[in-house]
Amino acid sequence: MAAKNISPDTITKNTMSKKAAVEDCLICCEPFNKSCHLPVECEQVGCKYKACLECVRAYLLTSVNEPHCMECKVNWSAKFMLVLKKGWLSDTYRPHREKFLCDIELAKLAETMPAAENYKAWKNQEAVVEALRQKYLAVKRELEVISDELTKAARLSSQLKHGKETKEEKKEFFMPCPAVNCNGLLSTQYKCGICDMFTCADCHEVIGTSKMEAHTCDPNNVASALAIKKETKQCPGCHNRIYRIEGCSQMWCTGCHTAFDWNTGRKVETGQLHNPHWLEYQRGLGTVPRAPGDVPCGGLCSYSELNRNILVKIRAARKPNDGLEEIHQANERICNTLRYIHRLVENITNNDVRETRERNQSLSNFKDQRVKYIVGEMTKQQFSAYIFRSDKTRQKNTEMLNVYELLSAVGIDFFNKLTANPHDGDLFVADVNEQIANYDKLRSYCNGLFAVIGNTYGMTVPQFAQNWSRHSGKFNSKTLKMMAEDEVSC
Repeated sequence: MAAKNISPDTITKNTMSKKAAVEDCLICCEPFNKSCHLPVECEQVGCKYKACLECVRAYLLTSVNEPHCMECKVNWSAKFMLVLKKGWLSDTYRPHREKFLCDIELAKLAETMPAAENYKAWKNQEAVVEALRQKYLAVKRELEVISDELTKAARLSSQLKHGKETKEEKKEFFMPCPAVNCNGLLSTQYKCGICDMFTCADCHEVIGTSKMEAHTCDPNNVASALAIKKETKQCPGCHNRIYRIEGCSQMWCTGCHTAFDWNTGRKVETGQLHNPHWLEYQRGLGTVPRAPGDVPCGGLCSYSELNRNILVKIRAARKPNDGLEEIHQANERICNTLRYIHRLVENITNNDVRETRERNQSLSNFKDQRVKYIVGEMTKQQFSAYIFRSDKTRQKNTEMLNVYELLSAVGIDFFNKLTANPHDGDLFVADVNEQIANYDKLRSYCNGLFAVIGNTYGMTVPQFAQNWSRHSGKFNSKTLKMMAEDEVSC
C-alpha cells in the first residue's frame, strides 16, 4: 500500500489550529490548564466570563465586597465558590474574610464607647441588684409563712364571729399535681387542694404536707423542670402542657378544644384560626365558619375562602347522586390536596419567611459584641470568629429565604388564580389539576435547592413529600447525585 504524502503546509496548518484551540486567561494571558490556571467560568447564564483559578483567587483577596464575578459583579453562591477548592477557602480565604469583617467592626469602636461605658455600669449595678434581691427573697419567705398564718387566723376569727364559713376567694391552678394517684392541680402556692401536698417550685417533686419540710432538690429533676417550662406551654383551658414541634404560634388543645397563642399564652377569641388541629376538628363537625381576618384581595386566601370559592366548585362538578361515585371520590381527593397545599403555603408565608428575615436582620448588628470586646469580655480572636460565623449564617439564611419566598409567592399566586378562575364543572377541575401538577414540579425543584444548601453548609434542611407533608433531611454529594438521576429517569 502506498504511503500517504503529507505536505509541510498541512503540518503547519494542523499545528496552528491546535494552538488556536488553547484558550488564554484574559487577565494574566497564561493558557488554561488543569492546575493553577484551571478555567473558572461565572455561574450567571448571561455572563459566563472566564478567568483562570489563580487570577480569580487573587481578585477575591483584594476585594472588599461579597464574593462576585469580576465582570458582571453578581454575587456568587456558596456552592459555586467550591470550584476554588475547599483547601484554599478554609486556609487562605477564610482568614482574609475574617480579618476584613473584623476590621469593619473594629472601625466602629469609637462610636460604641458610650454603650460600652453604660454596659460596664450596668454590670456593676446588676451585682448590687442581685445582692439586694437575695436579701429580699429571704425576708419574703419569712413573710409568706407569717402571711399564711395571719390569713388562717383571720379566717377562723371571722367564722367564729359570724358563726358560719366565709366564701373563699377563687384560686388559680396552673399544673397537674405530681403526687402518686392524685388528679388534682397545683395552686400558685404549689399546693394541691386534693391531696394537700406541697410541691417544690424548682424540681417539681412532692415535699409534703408543709412547705417548710426539709427537702433537697435533685439537680437532674431541676434541669428537667426547667426544660419542661422552656419547651412546653400550658393550655389556658385545661392546664395540660403542650409541645410545639414547629410552625405557627397558634396552638390547638385537642383535650379541651381551646385555641391559644403560644407566645402570649392567651386564648384566641378573634382572628383567623389556622392550626391544622383546629381545621381537622372543624371538618369533623362538618362546618367551617368564616374566620375573622380574611383577606379578600392580595395575600394568601383564608381557609374559609378556599372552601367557599374553590372547594365548593370542585364538589359541584360531580355529585354522588349523579351515579359517578368514582369521580366524586377523585374530586374529594383533589380537595384534600388543596387543603394540604394551602396549609403548607400558609406556614411558609407566615412563619418560615418572616422568621428567617428576622434572624437575618439580627445577624447584621454586632453592637453587643463590640461592647463585650471593649470591656474585655471577648478577645479579638473570639470577636473575629463570631462575626465570621454570623456572616456565614446570614449567607445560609439568605439562600434558605430565597427558596421559602419562591414557594410562598408561587403558592399565593396558585390560589389567587384558582379563586379568579371563571370556569365551572369538569373544566374547572381540569384547571385545578394542571395548577396542582405545576406546583408539584416546583415542590420537587425546591427540594433540590434545599438539598444543595444542606450539602453546601452541612446542615439539616426541610423537604416536602408528595403528600405535602414536611420533614427534614441531610444530604451529601452521593445523595444529590442520586436525586439528579431520579429526576432524569422521571
